Formats: sequence, structure tokens, C-alpha cells
Amino acid sequence: MDKRREILTWTELTRLIDHLLAQFNKPYTCLLPVNQAAIIPATMLAEAMEIKHLFLISVQFPLDMHRQPPHDPLSIELPLFRNFLHLSN
Repeated sequence: MDKRREILTWTELTRLIDHLLAQFNKPYTCLLPVNQAAIIPATMLAEAMEIKHLFLISVQFPLDMHRQPPHDPLSIELPLFRNFLHLSN
């Protein structure tokens, strides 16, 4: 299965951040973006919300790593969590 990819302009990304901001109704102290593709929007969101701590985590699913179908279509493969980083300003 091909992963969905979209290319956004900075203006579109800023609009999406504004759209997300309106949905938060309480303060948060940290943000957990998943995978490296989320670091830029997460940083923009954290800056707008005055969140001081970002915890970046990379997640890999075994089926994605091996590019093969599961042996049992009803089985659940647990993800592997890698590269847990704490970023703060």
C-alpha cells in the first residue's frame, strides 16, 4: 500500500495550524509529534500554543518494514517505537 503524501505551501500549512488551534480548549504543557514528517507542523503548533516541550517519536510498523502481507489477516502487529527525542526551548 502506498503512503498518502501531500505537498503544502507555507500559507496552507499556516491555515491548517490556525484551524487546529481553534480546536484546543485547554492549555497543554507538551506535544508528541509522531514521525519526522510531523516536526515542522508540531513546532508551529507548539509555538502558537506556547508549549515548551516537544517529544518526537518515530514509529515503525513491522509490516511496513518488511513490505509483506501479514501471515494472518486478523493478526495485530505491534509497532516499534524508535528515536524518542525531547526538544525544548
